[in-house]
Amino acid sequence: MSRAERAKELFVQGYACSQAVALAFSDLLDVNEGDIAKLTLPFGGGLGRLRLMCGAVSGMAIVVG
Repeated sequence: MSRAERAKELFVQGYACSQAVALAFSDLLDVNEGDIAKLTLPFGGGLGRLRLMCGAVSGMAIVVG
């Protein structure tokens, strides 16, 4: 399964877009999945749900960082 497919699957399961993207790359991060989900939750729907920056972009930035 590709990372994009994994992110889509997670999103359909109810994760925020930021969580889904970051969790799709969890195997590359030195953080457990539960912590990734908690850390990225506030970025769903943009910062604080203000819709100013896409949550998927925030999730990607967390993975890249």
